[in-house]
Amino acid sequence: MDLPFVKSHHLIGSYTYSTPNGLRFSSEIYYQRLFNVPISSDPDNFYWMLNNSSEFLQSEVESGGKGENYGLDLALEQFFSNKVYFLLTSSFYKSYFFPKNGQCYNSTFANDFVSSLTFGREFEFKKGRLLQVGARVLHNGGNRYTPADKAASLEAGRYIIDENALNSEQIPNYFRIDTRIAYRYNAPKLAGKISLDIQNVLNYQNPSQVTYDPITNSIFFRNHTSGLVPVLAFEFDF
Repeated sequence: MDLPFVKSHHLIGSYTYSTPNGLRFSSEIYYQRLFNVPISSDPDNFYWMLNNSSEFLQSEVESGGKGENYGLDLALEQFFSNKVYFLLTSSFYKSYFFPKNGQCYNSTFANDFVSSLTFGREFEFKKGRLLQVGARVLHNGGNRYTPADKAASLEAGRYIIDENALNSEQIPNYFRIDTRIAYRYNAPKLAGKISLDIQNVLNYQNPSQVTYDPITNSIFFRNHTSGLVPVLAFEFDF
């Protein structure tokens, strides 16, 4: 409770170019330096708070941790024009952390890249009726993990990390496609919309967790992400 806040310094340079027909390109290069990050007081413990997404270390910590992130963000956007729009974004980056021993390691979320494409099209009919179709494609690098020390794991019968290769491996890339179709109708006393959104329309199974098998003394990936998820919605306006 007595630790100071995590702090950071940012350095950012950006460039944006727009055309008269609603097309915009933007780029941003950045560097971020983190400090006061809670870490373990034990030099042999590699705990660094920002590597965790939902838990805290159940032992003493101090605010001696540091980190750095740097990368390039790119975006190409077509604002809604001639019934069409799209947004393409990509980010390429590196992320490192420094625990108690002062050494530099890849952070858990050093995915290397994140990208997405969102696009849509409208079709107009009589009496103000509209048909909207669109999709979103996500393709991201996987989180980092530490491979097992095979000799130590075999002897202990459980997952023992290789401390010489901390966060050196990656879970396979994440990929997903979402789709949407919607119909807007108008009547003299009633208007509304019927839409169908399908998340992960290809039912792609993305690996999300590393698990150790003591029988084969090897690791494998578990799929904990949801499969195909349809969402049907109705909207009525009186």
